Amino acid sequence: MALTKYERETIITFNEEEKDAWVYTHNRALKNRLARLREKYPDYFLVVREDKESITYKFPKKLALIQSPRFSTKKTKEKGKEEGGAKSLKILSAKPSKFTRKKRGEKES
Repeated sequence: MALTKYERETIITFNEEEKDAWVYTHNRALKNRLARLREKYPDYFLVVREDKESITYKFPKKLALIQSPRFSTKKTKEKGKEEGGAKSLKILSAKPSKFTRKKRGEKES
């Protein structure tokens, strides 16, 4: 029996001690996005568990990014309000290499 949209949940888990995060999802679009990221960056994305309807990935938690909503125009700002706010959780949106931090005062090479 297929799950309802309400039952097709996504759970992102991480804690302060460990360097990794986990995403458990039934969301088809997110599963496809994670699969593409795994193909491109196999060292960063590990499939922990998979069944017919869901998949769990383990990845460096520094790749999970939560950011402030951004509105470019009054029209898009109003649209965001109507939809319950802008999307503020951005998951795995950049290349892993862009997340290496430089120490204060270190010059770019």
